[in-house]
Amino acid sequence: MAKDRDWPHPLIAATGSEQAELPKILKPSKVDNGIPNWLKNKLDAYSATHGELELFSSDDQKILAVAKQEVDAKFLEHIGKTTIGNYCYFVSEPFHFTSEHAKRLDQFCEQLGGLEWSIYANSYQCPGTTIRILMRETDG
Repeated sequence: MAKDRDWPHPLIAATGSEQAELPKILKPSKVDNGIPNWLKNKLDAYSATHGELELFSSDDQKILAVAKQEVDAKFLEHIGKTTIGNYCYFVSEPFHFTSEHAKRLDQFCEQLGGLEWSIYANSYQCPGTTIRILMRETDG
């Protein structure tokens, strides 16, 4: 065993009230339908400057379908929003995610501006067969 690691691991060593918190840590947050308002605003701003997106719909799924086509965001699958703490994240939980998808996701964030993403193995939709991508706004 490596000497620089804590043993037992803090999650294994949890007792009492800490154990009650483990399901909250390990279980991914529920994914709700829709998209966060900050993402709608980003898509509207992109549309206004590029004139490519027709975002005249109030239906979040239609808005994202157009965005997916226009900004080549094929990695968007099992999409929605989730609240963690006090922040509403955009969620995508695809079955397949490659390095090419990661490049497209970086381009998507760059095109819309002020976005960052992170990836997690633990997903809400089809756990064990999908991954979780959380996207958030960095500039607002």
